[in-house]
Amino acid sequence: MRHPIALITVIGLLAGCGLSGTAPRVESPSTRVSAFSKVTTDDTDLAGGIGTFTATAQRLEAEAVARSGDSLRFATRSGKVTARPGTRSGPAKVSGIFLVPSLAGGAIPGANATVKLFSGGREITSALVGKDGRYELTAPAGGSAELRFELSNRYWKLSRYSWQGPKLESLAGNLDAGSTQLEAGSANAQAAYIHEIYNRALSLFEREGIALDWWNRQLDTVWPANGNYYTRGTVNLSNAEWWDVNGHEIGHALHDQGINGQMGGGQHKIDECYTSNLAWSEGFASFFSAAVSLERDDADAKFEYMVPRRAPLRFENMPGDVCGGPTNEWWTTATLWDLYDSHNEQDDQVTLGFDQIWGALAKSNGKKSVGSMVDAYVLIKDKAEIGQQSALQRLMAFNGMPLRALIAKR
Repeated sequence: MRHPIALITVIGLLAGCGLSGTAPRVESPSTRVSAFSKVTTDDTDLAGGIGTFTATAQRLEAEAVARSGDSLRFATRSGKVTARPGTRSGPAKVSGIFLVPSLAGGAIPGANATVKLFSGGREITSALVGKDGRYELTAPAGGSAELRFELSNRYWKLSRYSWQGPKLESLAGNLDAGSTQLEAGSANAQAAYIHEIYNRALSLFEREGIALDWWNRQLDTVWPANGNYYTRGTVNLSNAEWWDVNGHEIGHALHDQGINGQMGGGQHKIDECYTSNLAWSEGFASFFSAAVSLERDDADAKFEYMVPRRAPLRFENMPGDVCGGPTNEWWTTATLWDLYDSHNEQDDQVTLGFDQIWGALAKSNGKKSVGSMVDAYVLIKDKAEIGQQSALQRLMAFNGMPLRALIAKR
């Protein structure tokens, strides 16, 4: 439900997937290479303290079994390599399973990780890990080799880290490398939590049938970073377990590449008002985090780690002391969520597909760039069915948006 606030606030408030196998619908690489925004997001308020940064960095250093410059390599739990029956002539085929820890506990397939085969210290081939955690490599027969794993692919990379897989005494015939798993409880295994959020994003785009031709620049991910922010194609994260914060920063990165919107920078507090541009880019990033990790029918949709002083951060049941209007990111998130979610109530009777929202705002729309929730509404309204127009207006009013006055000022 929505809580009313005083008239001083404008009579209301503003409101695993795979790259192989059944993959998202990917267009051929675009010849247009978009530049990253020069804006640096400042999400100090979003994540609060970052006291784990130094401790995590020290643990990673201690756990490393090898170093090359700033890059660290870690041990894994690996099974025994066995030879399958069959011919031993021709190229060698190496297959196995790669597993990583999950945010929900237990192990899940390490989908979209990259497995590499090294011989004599030189990479000779590589492949993506499938949605089921399985991989297969083909390499010239002869000599010994070893497997290594990276949480990287054409879309994102955690470039400092790799994991040591089984050693192969002889590349010949069909070899089963068994199961390789990151060490549960180790600091290095937490990198898989970030990889999981990226995979959730891919899964959302896949379910919604959204082509990925716009995602034409690989995102670098720095973890552990000394803060949580996005800048010029790099996602900086301080704590791998903060799924909602990490989804927010990834949301900034994907907004930068795929949305025809203006990014805002500078300090801000989630319950205060500032510029509509800053509120838009921050609110969209939080909406994206919610869309990739929460159920659409959640009657009390909320974030767990975001803004500790206000946690849990509810955006389906908004508190009554948040500054209202399109210059507040919290209400921008709430409005976008109401457009998307399936838990409808009162004057929230709209359930749009994520593809409808994304398509209306995408860089390919040929429209004026979005600088506020009001701008976004105008574009989304134009894409909606005729019968939804009045419901969309009621939803905006439900979230405290005085549309006539605000649209007149656009």
